[in-house]
Amino acid sequence: MLEAEEESAIQIEQYASKLRQLEKECKRLDRDNKALELEKKRLTEAKLNAVNEKTVAKNAVSALTREIEWLRKQTEQEQSNIFSLVRDREMMKNSLKIVDEVNTKNKEDLKQAENVIIALKDQNRQNKESLQILSSET
Repeated sequence: MLEAEEESAIQIEQYASKLRQLEKECKRLDRDNKALELEKKRLTEAKLNAVNEKTVAKNAVSALTREIEWLRKQTEQEQSNIFSLVRDREMMKNSLKIVDEVNTKNKEDLKQAENVIIALKDQNRQNKESLQILSSET
């Protein structure tokens, strides 16, 4: 019977040893499981942050695209205005040249008219003198 008791005690000791090993394994698995859960939580948060950053970046790119498009349209409009102003300037230059030519011609015509008036006044004076001479002779 002693042998049976000893054998039972050995078996109990073996079971206890095995139980301690299993408890250690269970604690190690619990730690690993908690570490994995924390890693999963960290990765999920990182993914959410990345998705949020991606959304912010997409919105920023869209805003920049709209801004660039607006600037492009403004540039085209200003370029069109510049071309219009250049065309208007050229037309004004031509108009001023024509006005200057007409003004020069008018000045020449005025000088000629003044010369004609002076000549006519001189002729009129000579005619008056001739008339006076003729009337004094008669």
